[in-house]
Amino acid sequence: MEVPGTNPEFKCLLNITRGKRPVSTAVDGGRFYELVKFHHLVDLVAGREGLYSSEAVDEKVLGLFEEDKRSIAVQRMALKYGFYDLANLFKNNDIPFIVVKGIYFSDLVYPPGVPRQFADHDFLVQEWDFIRAEQLLLRSGFEKFPCLSNRFDIEVCAKLGISREYFHSRARYLHIDLHANLSIAPGPKFIQAAECWSTACEVEIDGVRLKVLSPELGLLHLCWHTLKHSFFRLIWFRDIWYYMKRFESSLNTELFRGLAAKYRAERVVVTALKLAAGLFEDERLSKRVERLFPEHRPSDSGYFSVPEMFQPRRDISARTRIKRDLSLLNGFGNKAAYLFKSIFPHPRLTLELPLGVKYRFDPRYLFSRIKIFVQALTDKEDFKISV
Repeated sequence: MEVPGTNPEFKCLLNITRGKRPVSTAVDGGRFYELVKFHHLVDLVAGREGLYSSEAVDEKVLGLFEEDKRSIAVQRMALKYGFYDLANLFKNNDIPFIVVKGIYFSDLVYPPGVPRQFADHDFLVQEWDFIRAEQLLLRSGFEKFPCLSNRFDIEVCAKLGISREYFHSRARYLHIDLHANLSIAPGPKFIQAAECWSTACEVEIDGVRLKVLSPELGLLHLCWHTLKHSFFRLIWFRDIWYYMKRFESSLNTELFRGLAAKYRAERVVVTALKLAAGLFEDERLSKRVERLFPEHRPSDSGYFSVPEMFQPRRDISARTRIKRDLSLLNGFGNKAAYLFKSIFPHPRLTLELPLGVKYRFDPRYLFSRIKIFVQALTDKEDFKISV
């Protein structure tokens, strides 16, 4: 994928992710350092010998990378020990769980010796265990992150698929995201929980047996996870690329295509896989996607333009998010249902409402939604916060 107009910092990073020699043109060291940190690729960049023998980055910045690399190595070790503590905590209390991304990708999906930075652990538990799992975590020294999802009560999170984030009060590396459902497409749409559990696979990490998603469901979730955030990181597209390589021969393509159709997530899948193929110059993957989904094309939204989509940012306007999501949905009915849920979500998900508002026809609810809708339409600042 040729990226015209790419700034030298992004071009240098993209070359490194492709396994190429960094560009020789000097880059702005400070901007390059921040870009690499934002994309969670410090491990990869710090280990590139070509970067040290080129004139692309000055020695001061290389020193920062080496310092961060040592810190990340210590953090990874702590995360590993913390993961086994968490796994044993759930096992000893008879709470089944499925491990998503994180240590599973680092240890079993990426090739040996290829670093994959991660900062937390994602656990999927069954809906009826969600409340019990939270109580167990709170009794074990964990606290809730002061984030948006924790303003909803636990029953709402369990039923509507909103994750809850926790951190240990003494060990900051013990960070866990607790899920009851996994998102699959805008809407939001979720993989049926029963499907996750009935097709889960067993793996072994350092002698510990764990459950993970089947390759087909794992890829389906990964595609939307990569596109759904208000910002993009190269590491997530790298996840997709290595995932496709890891399961190249074992992925049941007919089953995967059927699952994408069942959840009407074909455009999400094609967009994510095509972007990954282009970023890593993988023509074989690109052709494979075309064979799998010959009647579907990736989103034509400018939101997914390279390299603009990879510039560091934290948030987008509501108007931009809706336009993005509509570009990933097929069919008028699907788009209409999404618009209705976006403009008139369930009252329990409307944070500014007073307690006691339970129905969409409540005048207080309607007034609140109209006010928010007008604000969204008049907000012309597409990308809200730069990093």
